[in-house]
Amino acid sequence: MMLVEEIEYTFTVDDIPVYIDFTGHADLRSVQRQLNKSVVFDILQEIGDRLLDMKSGTEFAIVHPEYFCTVIGCIYSQGTDVVLDIITVLNEREPYIKQGTEVLHVM
Repeated sequence: MMLVEEIEYTFTVDDIPVYIDFTGHADLRSVQRQLNKSVVFDILQEIGDRLLDMKSGTEFAIVHPEYFCTVIGCIYSQGTDVVLDIITVLNEREPYIKQGTEVLHVM
């Protein structure tokens, strides 16, 4: 997890700041798969309130059929800071998702 000061994307859910950190792997895959970070940002904002219901350390997969992609990440909270660590992005609607990952579908 990165320090909050180094993160470039943020949004607010119920007055709680949510910081987004893209791993090097997620940066690479977003370019290779032509999935702009702004699309990932939009998806995270759209489902933000459901993410805040998760415990710190929970790995998640957000499946978004409209954007034809899946966002894999992990949520961490420390005090009042919430960080979404984006592990990878996939240009698939039905990818393999490892057991134990919380799956969120956008309708």
